[in-house]
Amino acid sequence: MAQGTINTINATDVRRIFGQVIARAKYAGEQFVVERDGEPYVAIIGVDQYNALLQQLEDLEDVRDMIDAQQDERIPIRQYLRERQRA
Repeated sequence: MAQGTINTINATDVRRIFGQVIARAKYAGEQFVVERDGEPYVAIIGVDQYNALLQQLEDLEDVRDMIDAQQDERIPIRQYLRERQRA
């Protein structure tokens, strides 16, 4: 997913041109941050970008789980030898 310019718009303006904003998010891939009282309040992105972000998050969670699993499999050699002797 390409990271484009993030447009900032205040809540009053977005009310007036909401249809235009969501069309630009969907069809042009633009991203918007809506501000309220000068503070970032919500983000508007197209559903394709949203789904891509969710997929990236899932992929990162899978990588983290793989790393955790690899670390869990490592045991000190003495412990391994003791467990092997018992078996």
